[in-house]
Amino acid sequence: MSVLSWARRNVGSSSDYRPANSMVNKLRRDGLGGAAAGAGIGAAVGGTGGFLWGLSNLANDRVEVVNTTYQVTRPVLVGADFDSGSSYWVSTDDKGGGYWHTDPDDWDPIIRHDPTGTPYERQSFKHTMLFGPVTGALVGLGAGAVLGGIAGAITQCVLNRDKDPYQWPPPPQKVPSTPEKQRLARLADRAPLLGTAAGGALGLGAGMLMGSISQGKAQSLTQTLSEPVFQREQIGWIPYNRDTSSTRPFMESGGRIYYDNLPRDRFGEVPFSGREAVHRDVPTGEFTRRTMTEQSHKLSPLTGGLIGLGLGLAGGLLTGVASGVLLKAAAGEDPPPAGW
Repeated sequence: MSVLSWARRNVGSSSDYRPANSMVNKLRRDGLGGAAAGAGIGAAVGGTGGFLWGLSNLANDRVEVVNTTYQVTRPVLVGADFDSGSSYWVSTDDKGGGYWHTDPDDWDPIIRHDPTGTPYERQSFKHTMLFGPVTGALVGLGAGAVLGGIAGAITQCVLNRDKDPYQWPPPPQKVPSTPEKQRLARLADRAPLLGTAAGGALGLGAGMLMGSISQGKAQSLTQTLSEPVFQREQIGWIPYNRDTSSTRPFMESGGRIYYDNLPRDRFGEVPFSGREAVHRDVPTGEFTRRTMTEQSHKLSPLTGGLIGLGLGLAGGLLTGVASGVLLKAAAGEDPPPAGW
């Protein structure tokens, strides 16, 4: 007698009730119910807490305009870095199929940026608060989901430590024993969808709120910038792979060579001239003027609402799954066997 046929004969007192093959039940059947419940609860708590913390930061943020001086720099090729090739197996299926992939030897330029002595300035906003509601919600959502998932998985392992997964015959599959519990179990099947919809609605409203606060605090800065002009030029050469053996006596740790340390009688005044050319943007000494306008706070109710909608959908899905797992446990329903 197969496990499936045995389970269908022992589904409990409500023989007309069939557990749904829902997302919640699939996670529980795969042993991920505890992790999913913990991740959803952690995401809800962490995401909400992070958003409120960031919203408080946004409301209390103060902005000032500061002048920053930059130096025009010129790229100078000072050496080359050798990366030894490697081979590794790339698996293409679970039956041992695949192929060997080889990364060839490679040289990369070592470039130093020397100041030209020509400065230029630009103004920018300086904020007293570094993290806003978007960052707070993202950090809280991610950290809460990870920590909650770990805690939920550990809790499930502790609660199931006395259960024998290889028991035969397996215990009868539990199903909700009353119509009320059956309705609760069916609600649990729809919990991810309901949670996603509710999370999206809440996220949209919260995002529009943070966008309104951001727009109300926004300051505008218009400035005419004098910026250096660059053009693409060749700044030197690096070795070919065939030059590797001749450079090994001069390699430092990590496979680096510096041109100042190479003997000129062997490598010339311009090392590796005619080999692989290196091009970079080089300042011409000229400046161009342009006028730009920027905002201290860039979120609007529209962009805030869209960001909040996305975060709310993700958080709502996780919370809905967690609610579904807990409701299934309260209803007294075991997940159906695979293929039910």
